[in-house]
Formats: sequence, structure tokens, C-alpha cells
Amino acid sequence: MAPLAPAFHKMASPLKSRTNALLNEQGKLRSVHQSITDGILVFGNNGFIISANPAAEAILKRAESGLAGSRSTGIDGLDEIIARAELIASDDMVSCWEQKNCVHEDCPSFHSDDRRCWLQCGTFCHDEIQGSFTQKRDACERCSVYMANGCVKADAEAEGRSYSISVSPILDDLGNPEGRLAVLHDMTDERHRSRQLGLLYEIANTIAVNDSIEDSLRRSLNLCIKAMKATSGSIMLLNDNGELALAAHEGLPPDTVTGFRQILGEGIAGWVAQTGEALLLTDDDPDPRFSGVKKIRDAVCIPIRDENAVVGVLSLNERQAGEGFTHSSLEFLGPVSQQIGMALTRARLHEKISREKEK
Repeated sequence: MAPLAPAFHKMASPLKSRTNALLNEQGKLRSVHQSITDGILVFGNNGFIISANPAAEAILKRAESGLAGSRSTGIDGLDEIIARAELIASDDMVSCWEQKNCVHEDCPSFHSDDRRCWLQCGTFCHDEIQGSFTQKRDACERCSVYMANGCVKADAEAEGRSYSISVSPILDDLGNPEGRLAVLHDMTDERHRSRQLGLLYEIANTIAVNDSIEDSLRRSLNLCIKAMKATSGSIMLLNDNGELALAAHEGLPPDTVTGFRQILGEGIAGWVAQTGEALLLTDDDPDPRFSGVKKIRDAVCIPIRDENAVVGVLSLNERQAGEGFTHSSLEFLGPVSQQIGMALTRARLHEKISREKEK
């Protein structure tokens, strides 16, 4: 055996180097996996979670150790996708020759019943004949046909946040499935800003094209109710007597709105108008300052300001589908109520100028 020792040593040295190189690459991949700000979940072929990065742990509010071995993420839309036998049903797949306007009838994918062209050898792509999946996988996984036929994109809600979800297969070098990769991108703030800007534009346009202030306020209130999925709401404005009077309302019982007035500083709306502070009222976090007021399960009350002072109050009640208002609702409605106030001031000024001209 002694003569063989140098040969074994010679073989072991490069093997050790390759092993260390693989471990080093594995460490780098793990670092990248851990540092990505989108949530990343890896599933096995059996649908069980194998790993989750810190962003996914934060989204799902569960540690990787608690997620591993589970089929449930708590996000219904994602769980439904992962449970599918095939991510995309064959009938829903696109044809690569149609997608790419291909005229190469000799291509094995042309008019093929199997539209997973990435698994077929000898396909004609990028102006040349391609080899096996192993040889062309990098190009395939970037291709729009692969993305359409092999991956799923969906939107989902969880814990009051909005997510864009992407699920793709994990394939070995022969194209065989080894699991699935899910990426969760938090779209809440982006959608929040988009919805807010859209609502601001609609309110500004509504008030600009309406001659009637009352009609403008009613339409603005309805836009807010729709945007926040509320069941009812009101806009109250301060009058010359320092009282809040209903200027617009929707979904409120008739017996509660007829001739309704509220003194500045009294009740919920009166307090908001006096302090200039927005208020969130929920079952989970009741406000002791209003313990004597009729119990309100779910509402927001926002001061309406012009450039100088509070001129009224916007109130919305009980979101639909049990979603409930949150502090982000207050953040969303702050600029909206200010837009109503500034537009209202301009409308009043325009109305005053028009009356003076008529004289």
C-alpha cells in the first residue's frame, strides 16, 4: 500500500481544493440569499418549504426553522399556486412559434403539442440551432416564452400588506423539476402612492369641473369611500358660528343627519377640528377620551385644512370585508383631506368673485 500513498495524496489534494471552492461558492450564495430584500422561499417537489430568507421570515412572521417542513405560508394565493401539480396548465401555455413569429417549420417545437420548448433539443432560437437544455438553459430562463409557460405571477394580501408574487420552477441540468422558488415583493407603499395620487387627481378634477360646492364635496366624499372601501362617511365644515355642519354624507341613517351640528371641541369630530389631529378608532384600540360617545367599531376622522387652518372634518366608517382601518389609512387620507380643503378654499373664492361680478 505504501507505494500508493503518494498517488492517493496527489488525488486528494485537488479534490480538497474543489470541495473548498464549492463550499466557498455555497457560502457566497447563502450571503446573497440572506441579503435580498424580497422574500424568498424554496419549496421541494413535495410542496414542503425547504428554506426562507430573513425577508420572507419578516413577511410571514415566522422563523425559517418554523417554516421548514410546512406546506402553509399563511398567504392563501401563494399556497394555492404551490399546491398545483403544474404551475401553468398545458391549455394555458403560449406557442413559442406564435410568440416569436417564428417561420422555421423544421424546428422540433414548431406546432409541437408540448409547448415546453426549453426541454426540446435542437430548437431554433436566437438565429441558430440550440442544443440540449443543459446547453441553452441560461437563454431559456431569460426567454419570455419560458416566463409565460413555466412561471406564475400573482398578487396577494397578507396582514394588511400587498405583495407581488412570482413562482418559478427549480430545474436540474436535464430540465427535471427539483422544487419551486417563490419571490414575494412588497408592493404596499408603491400601490399606496399610486392610489393616493389617483385619488388626489380625481378630487382636484371633480371640484374644478363642478360649479356647485355641495356637489363637489359629495362627489369627493364618494371617491374617498370607494378608495378606502368604507361603508359610510361624511364631510363636516366649520360655519361662521364655530360649529361643524354636515356638508356631505353617504350611508348614514337619515335620523342622524337631519339638522346635525357639532360644537367645536365636543364629540369626536369636534375634537379633531379643534386639535387638528387625525383620529383612528377601532375595537382593538378604543380611545378612552371618547368613552361616553356611542361606541364606534371602526372609523377614521381626519381634519380638512386649507393653507392656514382647519376648515372641516372628513369621517369614514367601517371598511368592507372586515379589513379595518389602520394607521396607514390615516397616512393615506392626510394629503387627500388637505387637497379637499385647498380645493374648497379655491372654489369658495371663485364663488365669491362670481357673486361680486353679478352685482
